[in-house]
Amino acid sequence: MFRKVLYATAAVATLLVPLGLTSQADAGVHVELVRYHRAHYDVLYRSCNREPWLLYRTTYSRHYAHELAESLHCRGLETSIVRCF
Repeated sequence: MFRKVLYATAAVATLLVPLGLTSQADAGVHVELVRYHRAHYDVLYRSCNREPWLLYRTTYSRHYAHELAESLHCRGLETSIVRCF
């Protein structure tokens, strides 16, 4: 009788131990987000030097920013390109 109780207790303890002990790898998934900062370019314009600068467009391409500034300059506007991080 004592042997059956002892075996039953050992069997229950053996089955319950994996439920109580979880390793760090199984505890949860750790996800690390890496942010990639790209520079963007603000194309600013104004019609004369007494007016404030106005934002025309923001773009990630330096080449496209220069094309926009050139098109505004052809319209007679003063332009500036500001690189932002």
